[in-house]
Amino acid sequence: ASANCTVYAIDRDPEAIRRANSLAAETGGRLIAIEGRFGAMDRLVAAAGADRVDGIALDLGPHFFDMIRYISGSEVSSVSASTRVVEPARYLVRDGQKVSPISCDADDTFHAHFSLSSGVTGSMFGSWAGHGGSTVIGEGPVFHGSRGKVSGNTIHLDGAPPQSLGDLYEGHAPAALKEKHFPLGLRNDFALAQLDWLRAIESGTQPECSGSEGLRDLACAYAVVESALAGRTVTIIEIESGTLRDYQKPIDEKFALS
Repeated sequence: ASANCTVYAIDRDPEAIRRANSLAAETGGRLIAIEGRFGAMDRLVAAAGADRVDGIALDLGPHFFDMIRYISGSEVSSVSASTRVVEPARYLVRDGQKVSPISCDADDTFHAHFSLSSGVTGSMFGSWAGHGGSTVIGEGPVFHGSRGKVSGNTIHLDGAPPQSLGDLYEGHAPAALKEKHFPLGLRNDFALAQLDWLRAIESGTQPECSGSEGLRDLACAYAVVESALAGRTVTIIEIESGTLRDYQKPIDEKFALS
């Protein structure tokens, strides 16, 4: 409530804009909701009266790779991927009705295989094409190890019946570890991320997912589209160094980025 700044929030979803406008009424004009695409942010923000901004925060979805890196404790070294536009025309579903049709001008589906520096390999699929929603396979992420696997919220250990991962954690994790993972009793992942971020600001320290961590996750996500365009396996070093940036070049040219 005391922040001396103006935030321009951009989203294509009219419902998100409606909710943002309800919040804007409580901020004294410091939150301005704009319906539109991230790719047009320069024109949208300029039209709203701002000739410059001091910082940009984008929800780009690299959390897939953040999860892989965090759980494995190992860095992604290479990615081989393909991408497609599965639904050329997309829409949202509100109250059972198709609303806000848009022309899909970016790949909405990807398949990726990745290797970690530890020697572990994995596969990943994501699709925002789902006739009004996203497409999800199975019960969630699957992690296969030498003595068992985790599938969604179920853990399968050799020689033991399937167990609830959540119940196992609640029954065996020490109280101190639970407080570390879920401070203030929070269980919502978004709330936990915001608390960590706010505490970092308060203490002048880095959040658990720092800027450098986020850049590494983003490099992994960029490797997906660069691999799809190049038609080959690409390394994360190629992405981080800028050696491979054929997908990125027209974006840089459009927005005059160096």
